Amino acid sequence: AQDKLEKIEFPEGGDVTFSYNGNKVIIENSSQSYKSELTLDNKGRVIKFKAIEFSGDLYVNQECEYDERGNLIKLISKDYSSGNYDDIVKEYVYDDNPNPYYHAYKKLYDSTLYNEFTSGITNFFFKGYCPNNIINYEKGVIRFEYEYGENGFPVKRIRDNEPDINITYY
Repeated sequence: AQDKLEKIEFPEGGDVTFSYNGNKVIIENSSQSYKSELTLDNKGRVIKFKAIEFSGDLYVNQECEYDERGNLIKLISKDYSSGNYDDIVKEYVYDDNPNPYYHAYKKLYDSTLYNEFTSGITNFFFKGYCPNNIINYEKGVIRFEYEYGENGFPVKRIRDNEPDINITYY
């Protein structure tokens, strides 16, 4: 067994299937009108995401850039309709401390990550996608500060100068 996610079935009906071909992961959700295609780099990180309507039309087209530590630093959503719109670029800045969600989910990283990306790439807050903690999102639109414990993991997060969450470890 390769420990790769193959299928998720829902009690109310429907399923999500995952297939693998070289550096591509194809995700088909029976409740959606499109299939998702992830292209991976040689480190297993998603570098491209496409959602393709079953009619063959491109629905979503995204590209990713990473820093040397493996953090997603730029997410580019390309216009997939008329070509008359500018790309939407989201940029992220990180601290140097470990993201507890990334480290907690590392064993099941690929499977959980691919399932999160069935509708597009997201990199919000504590998703566990990157090894470090986001401190700046959308060029300063959202800012995070952290207080860290002895192990270097965050114990408190402050979002836009307001207390956000507290984290306890054992």
